[in-house]
Amino acid sequence: MVSSRIVLCGCVLTSLVAVTAWGQSSDNSPGRKISVNEELWLQLSDEPGRHLQAARDQFFNNDRTGSAWHMRKAAVYLKISADNSSAKTEHNLRYSVKELESLARGVESRNVTSINTLEHAFSRAEHALAQHHYALANESWAKRESRIAGYRLRAAGNASERAARWTGHEVQDGASAVYRGSRTLGGNLIEGTGIVVEEVGKGFKAVGNQIERVGDLVKPRE
Repeated sequence: MVSSRIVLCGCVLTSLVAVTAWGQSSDNSPGRKISVNEELWLQLSDEPGRHLQAARDQFFNNDRTGSAWHMRKAAVYLKISADNSSAKTEHNLRYSVKELESLARGVESRNVTSINTLEHAFSRAEHALAQHHYALANESWAKRESRIAGYRLRAAGNASERAARWTGHEVQDGASAVYRGSRTLGGNLIEGTGIVVEEVGKGFKAVGNQIERVGDLVKPRE
């Protein structure tokens, strides 16, 4: 099976590698479009989570410049995801891109003073990513692209778990079991082992239901 390709604008890829602490790339700047193997891209699916956590930590330590830098890094990942998303998940991704970029400016200017403001925005961003990965996991599984479906399902579960934690609610045992299941099932799909179509369907449904439950906990977009 030939993997899909993720398309990145040259200017966006540059931003992903090195975002300046004081500015961000313009969508109108010149740059080539670069395609990346989807499997390789999905191995970076935890990067926005790492950057958002770092942004929170730097904000807590009063490093406003560092916090904004990490938020812009996460925003670039979401922008690339939005450019390669399904129609039903694109809006929330693009909303979070704008929200993170605006929040970065507010942090630098010291207009943002509450760490809760960051955490609410981060929960929305992670939830948008969970919806995005889950939608594409379903599309891939429908075409029996098992490896891509596995990477996407695992990414969806991980993003949803991070979104749940950003809401401030404790992840209950039942939810933890679903997230562990998403990682196990995702790994099986990637490796092509232990795949029973009926069980895969049940696993997908459990993850989808959990993503919806977390969505009820995420503070609504204003």
